[in-house]
Amino acid sequence: MSRAARWYAVGTRSRHEQVAADDLAARVEQVFLPKVKALSRRKDRRVLYDKVLFPGYVFVRAHMTREGRVSVLRARGVARILGNEHGPYPCADHEIESIRILVDASADMDLVPALPRGRLVLVVEGPFKGVVGRVIEDRGRRRIVCSIDLLGRAVSVHLEREALEPLPEDPRIMPGAVTGV
Repeated sequence: MSRAARWYAVGTRSRHEQVAADDLAARVEQVFLPKVKALSRRKDRRVLYDKVLFPGYVFVRAHMTREGRVSVLRARGVARILGNEHGPYPCADHEIESIRILVDASADMDLVPALPRGRLVLVVEGPFKGVVGRVIEDRGRRRIVCSIDLLGRAVSVHLEREALEPLPEDPRIMPGAVTGV
C-alpha cells in the first residue's frame, strides 16, 4: 500500500536549490522553490534578482514510498530529506500554501528565525487572504509569521489587526483557510 502524496522539505547542497528543483521536477508530483525579489548591491549599481526564500531547501509533493525516497535522494543537488528515525517528515499543507500565497503576492518579506508559537490566525482580507500563520508583536505593529517549523525558519509580513481572524489551535479546524491540493 503506498502513502498519499504529501509535502516534504528536501535539503540541498549549498547553492544547489535550482539544480535540485529542476531535476526533481521530473521525479515527483510537484516541486516548490519559493523565491522573492531582492536588491543586490554592486560597486556601481543595484541589481534586482530572485532570492531563494529558504536557502538550502526545496519542497516536494511526493509519495514517500521506498522507491520515492530513493528517487528524490538521487536527484542532482539533493543532500537529504528532512525527517526522523521513522522516515521523511511531511510539512503541513497549509504551511506550504501560505508561503505560496505570500510569494505570489510579492510581499515585503523578511526571513526570520522560528519564533515561539503565538496565536494561530487566518488572514481574512487583502492580498494575503487565506494565509494561516502565527502572530507576534513587533514594535507596536502586528506581524503574521507563516512558519515552516520543520526548517526552524519563518516568513513575516506586516498586517493590520482588522485583517486577522483568530483560529482554533487544532489545524484541522480552519474555516475558510487555504489548504493544500
